[in-house]
Amino acid sequence: MEFDIKRISRLSKLEIDKSREQSVIDDMNQIVEFVSMLPQDADISENMGSASCVLRSDLHKEKTESIDVSSLSDYTENGCFCVPKTV
Repeated sequence: MEFDIKRISRLSKLEIDKSREQSVIDDMNQIVEFVSMLPQDADISENMGSASCVLRSDLHKEKTESIDVSSLSDYTENGCFCVPKTV
């Protein structure tokens, strides 16, 4: 398979050095070769356990009491933490 590396580079917005172009093309050819060896009619249902697709029902939890975290700092202003200026 022939790859237009300049077009792929432009579309993916990646810069590919001239010295690495052939290496990238070789890598892409290896990927295509590997994918072409995969069976077209593979049954993947045997690899999926029933527990992998089980959805949990959302549980209502009582709201926990929140604290005013700004009370934990000596330097607050308008509800925000202030960082003191130091010299």
